[in-house]
Amino acid sequence: MGLGCTDLLQHHIDTGDATPIKCKHFPMSPPRQAEAFEEVERLLRLGVIEESNSPWCSPVVLVRNQERLTDSSKEKTAFVVPGKPLYHYKFMPFGLCNGPQTMSRLMDRVIPSRLRENVFIYLDDLLVCSSDFDSHIKLLNEVATCLKAAKLTINVSKSKFCQKEIRYLGYIVGNGCLKVDPSKVESIKNFPLPKTVKQIRRFIGMANWYRAFICNFADLAGPLSDCLKKSKNPFMLTEEAKISFEKLKEALSSAPVLAQPNFNKEFIIQCDASKIGVGGVLLQYDDEGKEHPIAFVSQKLNKAQRNYTITELECLAAIVSVNRFRPYIEGLPFRIITDHASLKWLMSQKDLSGRLARWSLKLQRYTFTIEHRKGSLNVVPDCLSRMNTDELVVKNLPTEIDLRSPAFEEKEYQQLRKSIVENKETLPDLQISGNVVLKRVEFRQHAENDEETYWRLWVPKSLIQQVIKSSHDSCSAGHGGFMKTMKRLRQKYFWPSMTLDVKSYVDNCDICKCIKASNQISRPQMGNQVLTNRPFERVVGRATRWEGPKRKTGLDKIPVQTSIGKI
Repeated sequence: MGLGCTDLLQHHIDTGDATPIKCKHFPMSPPRQAEAFEEVERLLRLGVIEESNSPWCSPVVLVRNQERLTDSSKEKTAFVVPGKPLYHYKFMPFGLCNGPQTMSRLMDRVIPSRLRENVFIYLDDLLVCSSDFDSHIKLLNEVATCLKAAKLTINVSKSKFCQKEIRYLGYIVGNGCLKVDPSKVESIKNFPLPKTVKQIRRFIGMANWYRAFICNFADLAGPLSDCLKKSKNPFMLTEEAKISFEKLKEALSSAPVLAQPNFNKEFIIQCDASKIGVGGVLLQYDDEGKEHPIAFVSQKLNKAQRNYTITELECLAAIVSVNRFRPYIEGLPFRIITDHASLKWLMSQKDLSGRLARWSLKLQRYTFTIEHRKGSLNVVPDCLSRMNTDELVVKNLPTEIDLRSPAFEEKEYQQLRKSIVENKETLPDLQISGNVVLKRVEFRQHAENDEETYWRLWVPKSLIQQVIKSSHDSCSAGHGGFMKTMKRLRQKYFWPSMTLDVKSYVDNCDICKCIKASNQISRPQMGNQVLTNRPFERVVGRATRWEGPKRKTGLDKIPVQTSIGKI
């Protein structure tokens, strides 16, 4: 079959007023030179190249497309082969600057818009899809007619027709689903442990191509991407990064199959948040009631977002998921499933401001319902965020009190533990470690990578006075005031009436009363005003101590007399 030559578009090489560049040919072995001679003769017969007198010259490039070159551009494609005269291309070869853009514009003209729902174009590759065989044959005839009208040809040896599944851009497409190409993933699975920053970037770049298949990709890749941050210290792969590297490879090897969206069925978004990132999954139910994922989304939290409260993080997960899946759900009713009531709270508030108000406005353009699902059932988006909190182990628990004390087995403390177990999904900030209860406080800045710093020991009622005494009366505490005592206690402990109990203890400390001067100004009440009619009608006298040399009389006080009256 001959080579096509379209008249729809011509490629122009704009070099401005640059001086022509002339390069020598590369040395070739005799067998390689013979292959070059044969290819040159074939291209001459096909009319692809012709002899040239161009001042430009480059080493041989023996590939081409089917677009014509403008007359002024032909001489700029001149090439040389050892033992042959100078040639230049009459048609656009591969490798030219802006060549892919020209090819894309050409295919946009060749394939009409009425076929774009079934014909997908990537540069010079065409993917033709249809629901049944008869419509597929009809569609192929239409595509062939369009190519013929544009005077283009196809490479039959590289084409595949009437396939149920086909490899396309690193994926396997067909049978209503999308899968990763095992041959492409194999190179990622065999990737050695990165030893340089460049190798980390290369691995993350390859894995990122398939992030749509990986639940919570940002969370998994977070420790690995943290190694890319600039540092004065030499490059070193942390243990967390090594674990992240292995988990990513494992996730790719077991990547799920993504289903084709059906716009006649309801879309469902499941979302969740963790201390590293937020994530979600878009899915639909089939006729048998089984869930099929369509796409995943994940986003790593930045430094500011890691200081968000749990409620704000859950709302952020919903915002990120809705924005990512907008092309699927916009204009259609859908459902959001979450294991936290934060989104219901956000949509029910009327007097919002700042960030929460902006989020609420973004969601108001969509039609959706919110469904609460327990974390144990919200498996896909919740798998990572619950990984570290299901079995919480906090190091460096307080040593001032005995954690084996009978106070932790009091009836009131047992009821607290029982309530946490029964309402685990609605009390994410309370956890049980052994026989003690831990309370998660507000996130602290610069401690986002250390989960242990978020948790405080819930003190039993009978041990409260002992804990306050150790933080106020000890040698290291030095009978500090209310604020200092509270600061020491909040670093390790929590109980509901902490502020009132500490204030009462400090105010009634006998040592503090004896040693410390009052920092309050004494203002006694003034009596009733006494009115007088003449000078010296009323006289007030008192004695004051003499601070100078002692008098001969031995007296050290001086009488002071003050008159009150009109002058």
